[in-house]
Amino acid sequence: MPQRRGEHPAFADAIRDARKQADFTQPALAAEVKVSTATVKAWESGRRMPGSADLVQELAAVLGVDPEALGLVPPDFQTATLAAIRRARWITVPQLAATLGISDHLVREVEAGRLLPPDPAAWAGALRISPHNLADAWPRSHPDWPHRLDMTGGDPE
Repeated sequence: MPQRRGEHPAFADAIRDARKQADFTQPALAAEVKVSTATVKAWESGRRMPGSADLVQELAAVLGVDPEALGLVPPDFQTATLAAIRRARWITVPQLAATLGISDHLVREVEAGRLLPPDPAAWAGALRISPHNLADAWPRSHPDWPHRLDMTGGDPE
């Protein structure tokens, strides 16, 4: 299998394998779910993810698989990192950065646990999670960090 350069390699492999198993070409799948062939190619290269839960459901139905077979499973908030939550919400790093008005680099630094989220409430809103789930997920992104986020001021407890 060729190495994926995109941000979503597991989804890329899963969607390509499901498409081939269902005997669809990229253009045929694109036509079936009403997206461009370029979009299907971007999914299969790991550069993009479907933009909505409805599209994921439609893809799964067309391909005859469960959404979980495509690697699109809701995050387990007991174990998920911030990056895992973002990916499960079908949000790319550039999309999250644009929503928060920050750089892609800063998103990656926070997801790696090297920096605290500059505005935890905004991060929680952008990821569509509770502030409590954000406070629990951030330290899992950096297991050596001994603290939980303080959602009242953004400083570690």
